[in-house]
Amino acid sequence: MILHITTRTAWQEALPCGEYRTPSLETEGFIHCSTPDYCLRARRAASATSCAVRP
Repeated sequence: MILHITTRTAWQEALPCGEYRTPSLETEGFIHCSTPDYCLRARRAASATSCAVRP
């Protein structure tokens, strides 16, 4: 499983179109992703609101 930390708003905006694209995809050419364990630790540390799952 590959995870990406995002805001609840960004995730909710992505749901209707079925695609999540972060600005880093355009500026850096990739999305920063992590393992489930790291995502949860980073989420707590950064106070992010959701963890998006990418197939």
